[in-house]
Amino acid sequence: MRGAIAKTFYEHRELLDEDHVKEFLVKVPHLALDILMYMNKPPSPPGFPPGFGGAFR
Repeated sequence: MRGAIAKTFYEHRELLDEDHVKEFLVKVPHLALDILMYMNKPPSPPGFPPGFGGAFR
């Protein structure tokens, strides 16, 4: 479930501008870390092999 939440924040980054969301994430630091890690390395688009694009960073 945390993965789905992290994906939602990745797709709707504007949610992180909301004060009530910030207050919630302060109370749930593990979820905040999951979101950060997901944003740092999102999954490859469908049809691409795993790890595709890693050399282009």
